[in-house]
Amino acid sequence: MGVERTLFYFVCVGAVGAFNLFNSILAGIAVFIGGFAFGHWATNSDPAFLRILAKSRTLQAALRRRQTASPPCGGGLMLRLDKVIKPWKESAALNDHINLYGFWNGTTFLTKSGDVGMVLSISGVDYESLDHSEQEYAVKRLEAALKAFGPGFHVYQYLFKSNRPDIPFATYEDPIVEAAIDQRRKFFEAKSEHLYQVEIFYCILLEGARSKTGVGAALARFLRDPSGAVGELRAQFTNDSMKTRLRTHVDQDVARLGQHVQAFARQLADFMQIQILNQQGQLTFFRRMLNYDDWRVAGRPQSTQFLDYQVVNSDIEAERDHLRVGDHIVRVLTMKEAITETRPPRVGRAAEDPG
Repeated sequence: MGVERTLFYFVCVGAVGAFNLFNSILAGIAVFIGGFAFGHWATNSDPAFLRILAKSRTLQAALRRRQTASPPCGGGLMLRLDKVIKPWKESAALNDHINLYGFWNGTTFLTKSGDVGMVLSISGVDYESLDHSEQEYAVKRLEAALKAFGPGFHVYQYLFKSNRPDIPFATYEDPIVEAAIDQRRKFFEAKSEHLYQVEIFYCILLEGARSKTGVGAALARFLRDPSGAVGELRAQFTNDSMKTRLRTHVDQDVARLGQHVQAFARQLADFMQIQILNQQGQLTFFRRMLNYDDWRVAGRPQSTQFLDYQVVNSDIEAERDHLRVGDHIVRVLTMKEAITETRPPRVGRAAEDPG
């Protein structure tokens, strides 16, 4: 029949095994045809290929145990290319590591794992004009407001520091007032090298009903959400990390998130300004975390979906001691110990760092 005898035996055994495993004669026929075609090609093209394929497992095991010796002709050892290119295969595209899916409405974004979130712009408090007791009061007010977010909420704080910020000045018709404003403008221009601006953003994230991953979480919700449990179990054995959620579940989470965010803003409305960013503001915020050039950050949302593609405008390369983001060299600073308590101002010295 044009197929090596031993290989034909394994093809038959594989076809019978596929029939018993899937309980389908079509599966057995498909395995038999595929195996027969491969055996016919291998037998007619290179009979030695079968012996090499049979011994490849033994050769790989020997390489793992470093039991290979130098060949008698004095050549070098074989190098396993799969270990060399493994980091490159696992790195994938940058957008694969960004857990953003798209915008659900004008102020809420949706993640690939089924969570919903909002981004808040905080004006902050001018702590330099407050004494120690007033600073402590402001901190306690913020702590009390943050406690309004119950289980399932995650609050992330982001600080953007920019040197030599542009200071806006208004124009007046009164020449005396205009002369005073111009003098003030020149004063700040002379000190522009020592001026900086700190922008504060809060990202409020609410875990979705199907956000928890793992076999245990899937089994725990099998009775109340069978379809979600089956989907999570399927995701554990595949490379698909996307979650499938019903619109009703997302609408419920969005409503709950909006209520808590509005309550948080009302509690602090008397001494700080809180703004909920729209789609344009959120796109700019996400791009600023991944891009360091103004022309890469600028732009408008092209779609309410595929947000992970829209926020990535720079190439990121990992070197031994730094990252290269676009044309910029970036080094990551980490804290030796986690902050156990809040004290004002905790990041004051970091903000004064000229870097």
